[in-house]
Amino acid sequence: MHTTRCVAAAALVGLGLPAQSPATRVAVDAGPLLCFTTAEQVSGARENVHWVASLHGDGPAAAFWRSRDNAAVLRRLDRDHLLVASFGTPYALLVVDLAAGSVRELAPDAPHGFVAVHADDVLYLGDRRDAARDDFLYATPWREPGERRRLAEARLHAVPVVQGNLAVAIGADEREVWVVSLVLGKGRRVWQAPGSARSLRLALSPAGQRLAIGHVDADGRGNLSVVDTGTGDTLRSWSALPIQVSAESSSTPTLEVGWLDDAHVVCSETRGDVRGLRGNFVFVARDLATGDVTDETVYSRLGLQHRAPPVPGAIGAPEPLFEIAADGARSVLRRVGEPEPLAQVERKTQQFGDLTVSRDGCFAAARVDGSHRLVLFTAASRQPRDLVAAWAYDLTWLPAAP
Repeated sequence: MHTTRCVAAAALVGLGLPAQSPATRVAVDAGPLLCFTTAEQVSGARENVHWVASLHGDGPAAAFWRSRDNAAVLRRLDRDHLLVASFGTPYALLVVDLAAGSVRELAPDAPHGFVAVHADDVLYLGDRRDAARDDFLYATPWREPGERRRLAEARLHAVPVVQGNLAVAIGADEREVWVVSLVLGKGRRVWQAPGSARSLRLALSPAGQRLAIGHVDADGRGNLSVVDTGTGDTLRSWSALPIQVSAESSSTPTLEVGWLDDAHVVCSETRGDVRGLRGNFVFVARDLATGDVTDETVYSRLGLQHRAPPVPGAIGAPEPLFEIAADGARSVLRRVGEPEPLAQVERKTQQFGDLTVSRDGCFAAARVDGSHRLVLFTAASRQPRDLVAAWAYDLTWLPAAP
């Protein structure tokens, strides 16, 4: 119930010490964590202070690093290790060991390239700057120092899917789709985009043998193709799918794709009078054998953007304990089912992160006392827990240790 998912990407935080500089030893438990940053003036210079709190613990958060350059906490690797992207000095992916108070440079010149964690490897794209042209897919072990391994010979734009021992990537020109074996360290092109295709979306079937590819044509309509990951053959395709979004949206429509099971592909489409803002977003399932629609499920009213279909077989999320809601001119944080606010802020002056809820809804945090104090709310206590007496930002919820 208390396990959260790490926010795949975090905002920038400071971390500019050399990679060999020690952090401060901090003890954390195996449960979920909250990381955040504060800032201080030290000898006339800004210094960023990085904090971590065990969500099932008590007492204030603990500072684990002081630094000056920008960085991002990306992932929890195990109980004591964090993966961090440092955008200053060094310019690299780093591994921070909280228990040992140490920092190790994992991937020089690749702080923007993180893809996923696969077993004991971190997968990432190399230096993406024009001068380097090193945007290949690499794997580097994170538990101990080790050499990086190139996993495919194609330069890549993004790797949106890692499932089992396969990675699915979009080529550097955003016109090709590649499937990469993480075991063999080899990749192959399985799909070439037609001339007008843009906004590619990818999803592997549960068994990994079929790949759904959604894209948008020049007329703003959705197109769906399913290809065999082994041969690259197109098994079925559909075109001119309606994917309009609300007229209030500034987002470009996309065809979000997924799977119901290995025989049924799913995508998000639009139904209804979209010009009158009375449409719906629906998940549409189609049978690969016949091409027929087998189910349409409304999942929301017409909105700003389509949502990716749920992952087949995923464990249902727990019922949230906390929520943020609009209450007239205020935004309020409260326990679900209880009207009394735990914290509130005027919407006209509200800043990002004033009120926040963990992804599973089991924890919440708020800036209080004029934003000069950060407090945590949990299921275990009716009283808020003080984390730090400072303006805190870049709050990052991390999951329980894998």
